[in-house]
Amino acid sequence: MKSNISYNLFRNRRKFNPLSLFYKNKDLTYEEFKEYFNIRHVTSPDEDYYNRVKQTFIDNTTPELKVEKTEDVLLENEISEEDVKPKRKRKRKSKNENS
Repeated sequence: MKSNISYNLFRNRRKFNPLSLFYKNKDLTYEEFKEYFNIRHVTSPDEDYYNRVKQTFIDNTTPELKVEKTEDVLLENEISEEDVKPKRKRKRKSKNENS
């Protein structure tokens, strides 16, 4: 039987981000979270850690939807055909024929 390694060691070696589990399964329970680490022979973090990670996931995903919608509306209202200025054209250098 293998002994379990610590969660911090696992996270550092594998560059593991616990939010990735929630991106794969939004309805992840603590039991599934714990099972994921047990399969990999890692000491699973406590339920408090799970709750903090889940709350972070919720905070990261929820405001983005609201912000994107408001930005789209603002961009559509701000840009009109009258406000758009034509681009300045560059003059090409002429070749010196006397050389």
